[in-house]
Amino acid sequence: MTGKKIFNTQDLILRVNTKAYDAIRYPLDDWERFLDVLCSTRNYQKEAIKTAIHYLVSDKYQRIEDLVSENYRQNIHLQERYREEKDYVSKLQLPGKQSACIDLATGTGKSYVMYGIAQIAPGWGLSIKFWFLDRRA
Repeated sequence: MTGKKIFNTQDLILRVNTKAYDAIRYPLDDWERFLDVLCSTRNYQKEAIKTAIHYLVSDKYQRIEDLVSENYRQNIHLQERYREEKDYVSKLQLPGKQSACIDLATGTGKSYVMYGIAQIAPGWGLSIKFWFLDRRA
């Protein structure tokens, strides 16, 4: 296996700056009880919902390229995987859009996560669309 490098998927995840949003305009804390009821003890669902909402309401991320750029500068693994930032950008499925993938394992409640986002976002005037991809197909 000379010349091949194996990457851990966890090292390539794009991280959202969850502090880069207007907490007064978008009071996510007001939704805590809803998230507790929806997610019960599945805190990973709650965190996925909150992270997605932070991404949607942040002024930092108008397009997926903004998130890629921020992460590429900070993540040595992304720099090793993609020689240049433009190489990563060329692989994006929905360039020029504020898009993302919430990747949770089968049976972990992706539908709950989408439902949570779909309840919170429109209340703040955000328009969202979901696309479903089944990797098993």
